[in-house]
Amino acid sequence: MSLFRSKNSGGHYVVDLRTPVAEPSAPAWGSPSACPSCGGRGYVDHLDLFDEIMYLHCVACGEKFVRARAQIGPADASA
Repeated sequence: MSLFRSKNSGGHYVVDLRTPVAEPSAPAWGSPSACPSCGGRGYVDHLDLFDEIMYLHCVACGEKFVRARAQIGPADASA
């Protein structure tokens, strides 16, 4: 007998991989963005909330790059 038993312990979950996921039109502030060199996945290392700068690095090529909140666009500046 377990202390925290789930109600759906015997159920199966299905993930439909055929349905395409819509890509966001522009990266959101604080989220990873594509590498400017190779287009690979960027990983957020640090967020400077005072100066509104994201420090990122690419998982594929290892390049370090910086994105300012002003570069992302005015649509996200109100968030």
